[in-house]
Amino acid sequence: MHSTKIIFLVLLFFCIGCSTTSRLSDNPARTTAVNPYENSVDAYGAVGDGKHDDTNAFLKCIEKLPIRKIQNVFGRVKGWGVFVGGEIVLTPGKTYRITKPLLIPSNRNVTFRCNAIGGATIIYDGPGDYAIDFQNKAINTAIGVNGINFWKGGIRLQGSTRGRIRFENNLFVDTKGPAIAIVDEKDLAGKRKSFGNVNWLIEYNDFNNCEYGIYIDSKSILLGTIRKNRFNMTKKSPLYIDGDGILIDNNEFQSVLNTNYPYIHLKPMKNPTGYITISNNRFGSESIKWPAQPYRPPQNYILLDKGEFQIMGVLINANYFFTNKEGLNTKNTGDYAIKILNQRVLNLQITNGNVFLGFNENIIDDSGKGKEWLFKDNIIYRPQKKTFKVDSPIWKKN
Repeated sequence: MHSTKIIFLVLLFFCIGCSTTSRLSDNPARTTAVNPYENSVDAYGAVGDGKHDDTNAFLKCIEKLPIRKIQNVFGRVKGWGVFVGGEIVLTPGKTYRITKPLLIPSNRNVTFRCNAIGGATIIYDGPGDYAIDFQNKAINTAIGVNGINFWKGGIRLQGSTRGRIRFENNLFVDTKGPAIAIVDEKDLAGKRKSFGNVNWLIEYNDFNNCEYGIYIDSKSILLGTIRKNRFNMTKKSPLYIDGDGILIDNNEFQSVLNTNYPYIHLKPMKNPTGYITISNNRFGSESIKWPAQPYRPPQNYILLDKGEFQIMGVLINANYFFTNKEGLNTKNTGDYAIKILNQRVLNLQITNGNVFLGFNENIIDDSGKGKEWLFKDNIIYRPQKKTFKVDSPIWKKN
């Protein structure tokens, strides 16, 4: 009798399990992962042949993006927590033409992306300099652009953000203004005062024949990183920076069309400037060729310009500076690797294995006459004299 009950219970349990499994497998909501916030621009009528105007399709995608929602997951603390965002997806290999800037309102989190080698292309045939204009002033922002080729128009982030901002794996060609601009010197209409940008990354991008590469004018920056980008050719400076808390690491800087502009221009005109670290970068190229434009290094590679505010510290470590390799016929137009006009740099360190190649006479122009700046453990090679110098004193401490 007991054995019969046990067998019955086992069979009942097995049947219930089979029934449950069958019900789960018949439920598409449980077996199919769907992102409700992912919008393909093609689904809204974009053609992507480089001729048709696809602006309206992008605008419809933007309208469908969810409004930022914050769930207070940290008790009674208001304004912080989980946030939602959307994605605008472009088709690999297609070329989308837009005729006015895509304005992203401040209550939207959005990523433009194309997940393919070579990406998708946006040609900008509209007014102004920017194809995409993020107008953000928010906490818990999440925005990004990944895998897009931009022609004639760049990206701008206006206003202040606290969140995750990523511009990665993009190509910028022939932009009328900066390829990427982060600007918040003016408050967005009716909002609180600007408070800077926190936690942004610009990585693995290529810049070709742009007005500027990256243009930074921000009240304050924390955790801002410019890393592993290549600046093939810019009309003006690849990097213009008025801000602080920035790491510039592992980038390649090639030719500048107007040699009056440096590769990196630090110009604290409007905002106080904290620490900036410039490390492991390569300044100069012996192989670049451009139609009717031979390789020309700028007159000054890094310029610490005059400004109204102090620069707390600039650390220049383990970089490679060269004008042209020995034996090339290219005339050396570079005057100095580093020019210092600002007398208010409190801590300047040029140390830890910087290599200066091809500068025949001068490495540093210390017009600012700063105090107690450090030049140590660097290597200088002068091809005419065929000499190496390590720890060469470039200026006298005042």
